[in-house]
Amino acid sequence: MLNTYFKKNTMRFNGDFQINDWLKIGGALAYSDTKTNIVDNWRIGADNITMATLFYLPIYPTRYEDGTLVNADDLKNDSGGWDIWYGATPKDRLSSLDQISFRRQVTRNIFTEIDFTDNLKLRTSYSLQDYNLEGRRSVASRLDTFVNRTSAALSNENSSQSLLENTLTFNPELDGNNVLGVVLGTARQENEQFGSSLLAQDFDEFFGFYNVAQGTAEPVVNSFFNRYTTDSYFGRLNYSFKDRYLLTATGRYDGSSRFGENNKYSFFPSAALAWKISNEAFLEDSEAISDLKLRTTYGFTGNDGIGNYARIASPGVQNVVFNNERVIGTSQGSIGNENLKWEKTEEVNVGLDFGLFNRINLTADYYSRTTKDLLFNVPIARFTGYSSILSNAGSIKNSGIELLLSSTNIRTDNFSWSSSINFAKNVNEILSLGTEDNDIFTAPIWWNQQVFRVGEAAGSFWGYNRLGTWGTNEAAEAAEYGRIPGDIKLEDKNNDGLLNFEDQQIIGSGLPDYTMNIGNTFSYKNWDLSVDIRISQGNDILDHSIILFVDRMGYGNTYKKFFDQAWTPDNQNTMYPRVRKNITKFDGADSGQVFDGSFIRGQNLSLSYNFDSSVLDVLNLKAARMYFNLQNFFIITDYHGYDPEVSSFGGQFTEGIELNGYPKALTMNMGINITL
Repeated sequence: MLNTYFKKNTMRFNGDFQINDWLKIGGALAYSDTKTNIVDNWRIGADNITMATLFYLPIYPTRYEDGTLVNADDLKNDSGGWDIWYGATPKDRLSSLDQISFRRQVTRNIFTEIDFTDNLKLRTSYSLQDYNLEGRRSVASRLDTFVNRTSAALSNENSSQSLLENTLTFNPELDGNNVLGVVLGTARQENEQFGSSLLAQDFDEFFGFYNVAQGTAEPVVNSFFNRYTTDSYFGRLNYSFKDRYLLTATGRYDGSSRFGENNKYSFFPSAALAWKISNEAFLEDSEAISDLKLRTTYGFTGNDGIGNYARIASPGVQNVVFNNERVIGTSQGSIGNENLKWEKTEEVNVGLDFGLFNRINLTADYYSRTTKDLLFNVPIARFTGYSSILSNAGSIKNSGIELLLSSTNIRTDNFSWSSSINFAKNVNEILSLGTEDNDIFTAPIWWNQQVFRVGEAAGSFWGYNRLGTWGTNEAAEAAEYGRIPGDIKLEDKNNDGLLNFEDQQIIGSGLPDYTMNIGNTFSYKNWDLSVDIRISQGNDILDHSIILFVDRMGYGNTYKKFFDQAWTPDNQNTMYPRVRKNITKFDGADSGQVFDGSFIRGQNLSLSYNFDSSVLDVLNLKAARMYFNLQNFFIITDYHGYDPEVSSFGGQFTEGIELNGYPKALTMNMGINITL
């Protein structure tokens, strides 16, 4: 992508100091700054550079013969549909847009450790992280996709996050068969943000964001503030008898400012038991079984991941015009809910660790997690003036298995080879949705809906079932639905002659059937090579670009794969419509836009060389290592898009929904580590 970049500088210092036998202090100081120009992150999906580049016809030029910039509107045919050109060519937009952000972060940590006795220790730590985020954006009038006005925006945000922790550790001396450890602690975290922004319009684009006072339109100024705190009190007990029978018990009492006065705090207990069977007398001397442990865990965790003031009814700002003058008013912006409380997850886990000959190890786990009092935006009647209210509604269950097999395949003086395979399968199911278990629909974008339905996976794709295309022998039947031969044929589930909400159904899910990671590490003398492969099977992708490029919301380029399958009088048994300028009737998402997103990805490849002692002695170094890394170095998939591992909307349940997303970057880096 032309004119895009990411630059980063980092620096870190660590120091620990043993003052005397009973006092130790230490700390760290870290600084980082980044400068980024992501040219079109101000426009998501429907009109970003990815879409414009793909949709722009490749035979169109970017400049006229006299050298002036091409106006794409002059080149396109009148489709009568959605205008996606807006004057500027993709190259012009990339070369002319500026969307620069600066981030500066400073982190300070300090701790003290006091040993009252050999068995009693107090540790206090405090960390403070400050960061400043500055944004600068300028858009020329020919690049503005809606109002054709030159604009510039400036923003500044200052944030701080502090964490104070105190832990008291007690390890009493018992007899040789009993080992006991107790930890008590407190933690307090505070987060605070303050920011401001300014938008100026209608000025000579020469000034950009460097002189926003030149804007003739009334500037739009905004500011915001929010604060969030948590308090935690916790304790943990570890007990071991003869290193065979292990017990861990934990209790947490956590409070969050995000909940109402009566619901701020909640208690989260957990317990774990383990039996080291390999340490029993009947296996103690076994040469074959090197490890055998049976374990189980049961407990609760909490989630407060909502907006800082979601429980409070907040005001909204309204702009209206009276007597040709802009007037700003205030109205209720959102509905509060003082009954909000912690979302709780109850989990039970049963696991087995098994080792053979100190070369082969298997870890197997079965888990079941049930999340209750789910924090969710529940739809309400629109006559209230609102579409939803944040509530604790419903429960979701995740259950599955995780397997990890690792082995040392070859081990000699000069060469070794080890492998690992990690397999995971998860089943997601909604158990309840409020008191009546009614379906809940959400819409990441206006033409798409997701459904939350009891008994189904959360966020399942919702739409019509595409049967194919209308044939020439079905012209009369197609006309009843306002279609003609070559148009998309959708299933009329109730056969009432209408296509509406009653005919829609679940058409897919972005959750995979299973995932795998396969790793291999090879060592030969001073060389190390590791290769990690990631596999995902059975995840669906709802690709909205099909509406744009194949089903036709405008006139432009298309995917060759679907162009070759398009309906023609000689090719009527197909899922993809005739080549046309614009959709005859637009119905939204359907199963023809859902694809298998299974893939095999080259996740990481690393090659390193460790200098031997003869070289280190000459250079007067303790250690030196050179390395080269590759990330995302290949992908195998049947998916037609750039990347099957996609979520264009970034929500909690929007896996697999794509609208002209960016692919993951192939990342290469080289470095050297030196120890003096």
